[in-house]
Amino acid sequence: MADALESRTGEASDWKAYFTAGRAAYGLCEYQTCRKHLESALELKPDASGPKKELARCLARLEEEEQGKFDFQAMFASLNPQHVHLDCASFLSNTRVASSKLHGNGLFVTRDIKAGELVFAEKAMFMPNQYEPRRASAALYATMVHQLYENPSLADTLLRLYDGGYDRSGLEGTIVDGVPIVDVFVVEGIRTKNCFSAPLSTFEDTKPGTPAGRFAKGLWAHSSYMNHSCVPNTLRSFLGDMLISRATRDIAKGEEIFQQYVPVKALPEVRLKQYQEGWGFECQCRLCEGEKLSPAAAKAKRKEVLAAVEKACLKKRPGKGLVPESSIRNIERMMRQLEDLHEPHIYDSLPRLTLIFPTNYLIEAHQGRKNHAKVVRYARKLLRNFGFEAPDGDENEAWDPMSIYGKSEMVRLMTIHVVTSLRHLHGAYKALGELDMAKRCDEAARFGYGMITGFESDVNKLDE
Repeated sequence: MADALESRTGEASDWKAYFTAGRAAYGLCEYQTCRKHLESALELKPDASGPKKELARCLARLEEEEQGKFDFQAMFASLNPQHVHLDCASFLSNTRVASSKLHGNGLFVTRDIKAGELVFAEKAMFMPNQYEPRRASAALYATMVHQLYENPSLADTLLRLYDGGYDRSGLEGTIVDGVPIVDVFVVEGIRTKNCFSAPLSTFEDTKPGTPAGRFAKGLWAHSSYMNHSCVPNTLRSFLGDMLISRATRDIAKGEEIFQQYVPVKALPEVRLKQYQEGWGFECQCRLCEGEKLSPAAAKAKRKEVLAAVEKACLKKRPGKGLVPESSIRNIERMMRQLEDLHEPHIYDSLPRLTLIFPTNYLIEAHQGRKNHAKVVRYARKLLRNFGFEAPDGDENEAWDPMSIYGKSEMVRLMTIHVVTSLRHLHGAYKALGELDMAKRCDEAARFGYGMITGFESDVNKLDE
């Protein structure tokens, strides 16, 4: 861009310089600058087709950048393993970086955000097209080093990110004798503490037949400022090199937003070890802080019973023939025992993660035997075990499934299992002839699926 502008002579032929500078600005994602240069080119040569075409592209990016208007369906349709770097802008104006009471800096919303709404969308700063797990991390590291050398201006953004405490020299990102200084140890520290694993699309990744473990590694600088919570108020999803963040509940202006760094483990001591070893922090979310109140003996007993339940579940798994009634009764007995080990004064408003596995088992076991009333019972229990307000048991009280996304004092954990639970409820209510409840559960499942995938709400795609 600088070279193009330097080539200007003051003649009408300068439209070419502005055109080149505009295209360079587009490549740098500096769309306002791009627009200025392309408009200068068209002032000098109004009939030039190149600047006209590029200006139309630039205006589309500015609309995305300023208003968050994306054609996610078209973006998804354009994706394939050879085309993952989408032609779109980042939309970040709903959020700002500021000091966090939790850890260093964090991201905060600049306006009220409703559940399900787009919080931000960000193009990757670095994301090589490498979905082979054994090579993805090395490919990202090599890309970061190469790009910092070829585009020194990137260092200003990248070097602000946490590197794990590496002792820097202060010369990183500067240019000495015309050569950019790239400290590869700083680069690797930033990569390990800030990178994300990204499927080609979260939408495809939620389908049962999608091969597991096919993730690229990428770095999204703005997203990296988000702190972790086991029960976050946003969910991230991916379309190629685009990270999409949606609210899982209503978020008030000025509130800090959180994400899960990794999927949450049921046992608190396992989570603690994972966060300390990976990032050097102890989670202070409401779930982790609440579970600290439970005595060590109670935690040990829950762990013991959970191990016994999991062992019993694995002896006869749903989907491989009907589960015998005797096996189901045994799992139900053990699950009641595990439920009783959750202290009401602690867990009345918290998720009960150790109950997720056996509850899922019982849903599928009863579904296989077409015991639809029991499917309803345990699917609602599953919602409750994730922290959502739902009838917990055989009650036939009036209940609106969409209410689980509303305001609540409950600490909630939104996952794909919440959507599948609502799907189970939809099918069971339909089989029982309760068509209104079936419809309501389907609506709630579609709403939740849009949060999970970032854009797609057709839950029928889960069956493909």
